[in-house]
Amino acid sequence: MTEPSISIIVPVYNVEKYVPRCLESLINQTFQDIEIICVNDGSTDASSSICEMYVEKDKRIILLSQENQGLSAARNTGLLHARGTYIQFCDSDGYYMPKMCETMYSAMVSSDADLSVSGTEIIYDHVPSIPSGSNYYSMKYYGLHPVNIDVVRKTDIASWNKMFRKKIIDEYEIRYPVGLLYGDACFFMKYILVAKTIFVIPDCLYGHLRRNSSIMSDTFKKTPLALDHVKILKDIEDYMTKYHLQGAYETDIFLWNVLAYVKFVFKHGVESVYESAVAIASERLADIPDAFIQDYPYASADNVQKLAALKKII
Repeated sequence: MTEPSISIIVPVYNVEKYVPRCLESLINQTFQDIEIICVNDGSTDASSSICEMYVEKDKRIILLSQENQGLSAARNTGLLHARGTYIQFCDSDGYYMPKMCETMYSAMVSSDADLSVSGTEIIYDHVPSIPSGSNYYSMKYYGLHPVNIDVVRKTDIASWNKMFRKKIIDEYEIRYPVGLLYGDACFFMKYILVAKTIFVIPDCLYGHLRRNSSIMSDTFKKTPLALDHVKILKDIEDYMTKYHLQGAYETDIFLWNVLAYVKFVFKHGVESVYESAVAIASERLADIPDAFIQDYPYASADNVQKLAALKKII
């Protein structure tokens, strides 16, 4: 069987209302050399049956089923079965614009980039609109760029508006952390630490739905998320150690992630996990020189003081 150019991984869990639109958007892409891997993650509604109907309709669709393990596990299952040169993700309640695959594939091939990213259209379904959301997913630069800290800071961490090289994912064994929130952040940060170039497409090629029952909506209702955040830091640090990624750029990326965590804890005041979470974060700072923290250009003076204070805890 000929390997497709692109594998699109679609985690499916209780989305009978949305999955037809998702799959229609994929099978009708102007670029046809794709495989669509649907991973039914223990749905209890008609989602699996709907996917089976589409398997009969289009032979490029593969349906895999597993017990409910969560979004990250479903994506990892898809990665195990993907055969494409390039990897894309699509949430089952989201959808692709007709030329998404064509545009991103052309960008990757013509520029030989390691990663491409497009703009995102956000649709709010029975949840309040957040103006900052659209700004976060808007493109701050265009075309081909070498990967550096400034580029990373201006790029969203979502998986569904990007195209990845499977070769890089396989070489560095990049997977989503099962059982933790912030899976997209972990996957993106690991990938961007080894990617050399990124191609940025300003067009909104992905439609992202915000709804009450989605993982994104639930994230901010859960108290363990501060600990999950710091566990992700530890996972990224272990990855950096395993692949000897401790240069200036990699340290910048890691410290920037620590900063994001510190800001989160102070902003949300998660008292129930604060002490243990801060202790773990402090350990992550142990090997970073004081002078590096004091001179760090991507933090306010207030946040630099917080980082320095955290380091003194250990």
